[in-house]
Amino acid sequence: MKHHIRRLTVALVVFIAVGGSVYSQNHPQNPPKVVQLSGIIVGATDTLPVPFATVLIKGSSRGAVADLNGFFSLVATAGQTLLFSSLGYVPASYTIPDTVSADAYSIVQSMAQDTYMLPATVVYPWPSRENFRDALINLKLPETQDDILRRNLSLAQMREMARKTPMDAGQNYRAMTREITDKLYYRGQLSPPNNLLNPFAWAAFIRDWKRQRSTKKAKEYEMYGEDDDYVPPPPPSNAGGKNTQEDEDF
Repeated sequence: MKHHIRRLTVALVVFIAVGGSVYSQNHPQNPPKVVQLSGIIVGATDTLPVPFATVLIKGSSRGAVADLNGFFSLVATAGQTLLFSSLGYVPASYTIPDTVSADAYSIVQSMAQDTYMLPATVVYPWPSRENFRDALINLKLPETQDDILRRNLSLAQMREMARKTPMDAGQNYRAMTREITDKLYYRGQLSPPNNLLNPFAWAAFIRDWKRQRSTKKAKEYEMYGEDDDYVPPPPPSNAGGKNTQEDEDF
């Protein structure tokens, strides 16, 4: 009987010792220190504040978001790890020391800049391929300076301008000078050369006459329309009904 009581006593002592050890492990005597953690998040190279960075406690759903100046504040316990993330920066982490004894704790967390290569996005102003095809077919390219110069300096355009443009003062002066020079050249001779029987002179005369006639007809068409609708203007009449000597000379 005594032997059984002794075994029961030893088993009870072992059970109490093991149970106390397990209870001490699951319920520590000194729980983690709760602190008010505050800090500023800055860039690693320029030390400028990183605005609106995200601060998350690892292993939980609690965290905070920094303000415009990179300042944040949250409640955490000693030994927990904070995860910092922001667009354009490499993610960083910080572990709160276990030796924290104060109720408030402050840090300055630096984050290195990172480059994100985003895919290119092309925005088209056409809702469908059919609209794009119609717009491409009806596209009118802008006229460049080279196009304007090429059109104005074309041979046909220059000939048309030379045909329609009247003589200016310089051309009239050169024609008058040439006429006076011809008179002085043949002065003292019996008579100047006569081109009445010169076929080349007649050909030039007929060509100039046709050109002048076509020019006059084109001007009349621009002013009065078709040939059937053309009514020649009346001849000018004198106010007094008599022709003066100056009109006859003119």
